[in-house]
Amino acid sequence: MYVNASKPIDISNSLYVFSNVPVSTCKLHVPKGTKAAYQTANQWMDFVNMVEDITGLKTFSGEKLLLEKINGELVIKNLQPNEILQVFDMNGQCIHSEKNHQTSTRLSFPANRIYIIRVGDKCVKYNN
Repeated sequence: MYVNASKPIDISNSLYVFSNVPVSTCKLHVPKGTKAAYQTANQWMDFVNMVEDITGLKTFSGEKLLLEKINGELVIKNLQPNEILQVFDMNGQCIHSEKNHQTSTRLSFPANRIYIIRVGDKCVKYNN
């Protein structure tokens, strides 16, 4: 499960919010630097497997990651060699992952959807 809130949402007035969630096995992804807050927050603390990762996204600034749609494909330019490129759908599922060996790559995804493109620890939203 992915959470984007930098502070845990106060759910102390709601009973059994996660009653149908297997909190002992479900991995809760929280923004970087927020794990300690989630581990002490009411009901959030019940998640046994909590990791800090993608939801604490940095956006690109300074470097220019270029995204172009060419002949129905997404072309990503200005990549650094050996960086990890990942593409996530809006359900938080990683639908593509690769280690870059060149400064650009071509990808093909279903149209009319929103994706999160992650390169290293930085991300950008892409509306296909």
